[in-house]
Amino acid sequence: VNPLPLESPAFDDAGVEFGVARCYALRTVEKRGAVTLESPLSPVTCVTAADTYPPPAPTGLVAVGSEGGVSLIWEPVTAPDLAGYLVLRGVEGEALKPITEAPVVEATYRDTTAQPGVIYIYAVVAVDTSTPANASPESNRVRESAR
Repeated sequence: VNPLPLESPAFDDAGVEFGVARCYALRTVEKRGAVTLESPLSPVTCVTAADTYPPPAPTGLVAVGSEGGVSLIWEPVTAPDLAGYLVLRGVEGEALKPITEAPVVEATYRDTTAQPGVIYIYAVVAVDTSTPANASPESNRVRESAR
């Protein structure tokens, strides 16, 4: 990957892509006057870089209860590998769980499964396209009920 010997024992490979294996082997090179001495090639080592960087957390979540459901809206997240958002819901004293099977791509969601009069707690997380997906921290939590 580098055409000339390195002066230090470190190398940053700018061609790395997440999910794509890159294989490396090394040799030492020593120059003595006009003579160049090279060691045998080291054993090959392959690595596959994994994306472990989640998108930023959504902000500004607001809930509005109405007849037949709860409408949610939040500030969209900017991330190059954003897949969308998972909407989380729970009731007081229970863990929040996703109510969307797949990420929603818009920064809005209407929960039509909310039971009238039950106060739900909502939050949203952003997820990326990695496998497995990286999830952001939760947005702010809001409480609301359907009418």
